Amino acid sequence: MESKRLKLADALAAARSEMPPAKRNAVNPEFGSSYADQAAVHDAVSPALAKYGIHYGQKVRFEHGAYWSITEFRRGNEVLEYSNPICSDPKQGSHRFESAATQAHRVCLARACGLAIGLDDDGNLASGKRRQQAQQQPRQQQERPRQEQQRQQPAALPELSVEQVSEVAQIIARIEEIEDSPTLRDYLEALKVQYPDERHPVRQHVRPQLASRLKKLDERAFAA
Repeated sequence: MESKRLKLADALAAARSEMPPAKRNAVNPEFGSSYADQAAVHDAVSPALAKYGIHYGQKVRFEHGAYWSITEFRRGNEVLEYSNPICSDPKQGSHRFESAATQAHRVCLARACGLAIGLDDDGNLASGKRRQQAQQQPRQQQERPRQEQQRQQPAALPELSVEQVSEVAQIIARIEEIEDSPTLRDYLEALKVQYPDERHPVRQHVRPQLASRLKKLDERAFAA
């Protein structure tokens, strides 16, 4: 079948089959592991997408109480969208949010095209794991005891696997759908059963959203 006669979904599937592995062209400075950065993912997918007349673009969207990376594929009048949650918020700082968005764009595009890409350093920065550079800290702070600095710094969230990112997105969407405190507390108990370890990465990532939603529903019930 000629590529121009394929529907977008079929054309994308055909393009995927011709995409080479993304070149792991960068090194994670925190753990020494290699990964494919955003440019490498783009280079891996672009030739096959172009062959089948598919164009893609990426953007950030806010919905269900969270920010999402959206990868949009277009071919003629057809459009396909893939999404991936951005595990950060602009309130946490623009640099951190931009790094989280870069990671989400990279993961979203790679997942949509079926590429294995590894963990990037943007993910470390998004979760607060990149080492603090001494020259970026005030001189007085450099002289404080290490334990005092650690007490003042917020605890970094653990990194998520691709599967856990999807789980977090589903849980956050469900949290935002619930409209009363008792139901949300029941859902919280169900999550505790599903993830009994309070240090589980999924629990740690959804905890702020859950607390915020509970507070909002409790305030709404009190005002009623």
